[in-house]
Amino acid sequence: MKTKYFITLVILLIAGLVFTSCESNQENVEDAKEDVEEAQEGVETA
Repeated sequence: MKTKYFITLVILLIAGLVFTSCESNQENVEDAKEDVEEAQEGVETA
């Protein structure tokens, strides 16, 4: 019985880590897109 709860807990922890890491990558992509847009505006004004 203890093993069943342990395995369930481990699976839930791994799933939580995967979802948490995916969100931060998405934020990084959005930040990079904003940086590229700002750089393009700077090039146009120069």
